[in-house]
Amino acid sequence: EFTSPDFSLRRHIWKTHLPPKIPLADDVDLEDIAMQFELTGGLIRQAVIGALSLAYSRDPDNTVVTQQDLEEGARQQLRGALVLAESAERARRPSDRDRERSAVPKASLKDVVLTDHSKKQILT
Repeated sequence: EFTSPDFSLRRHIWKTHLPPKIPLADDVDLEDIAMQFELTGGLIRQAVIGALSLAYSRDPDNTVVTQQDLEEGARQQLRGALVLAESAERARRPSDRDRERSAVPKASLKDVVLTDHSKKQILT
């Protein structure tokens, strides 16, 4: 697991990953985004891609990235990271099926009540 970079580096990473040819809306505040979301560099990159996708789907002919696009892209990455963490936690815990497989039987076939004929068929 990667640790998130400090605020200054996060702001720089956001700025670096935003394509210079795609305009930003006047409301975009990278300092606010960097402060709100403690993401790793890779998650910031994915958040920018998500934000660009949102902006493009809204208006393909005049794509402008808004603060809301960036925040939603970041939230998507946080949700994805949370799902991955929960999956990893579940993978570490033994399942009920694993516990059943490792259970030690307390009885044997000899303890089962059967007719003589059935018992003979099973034990031979």
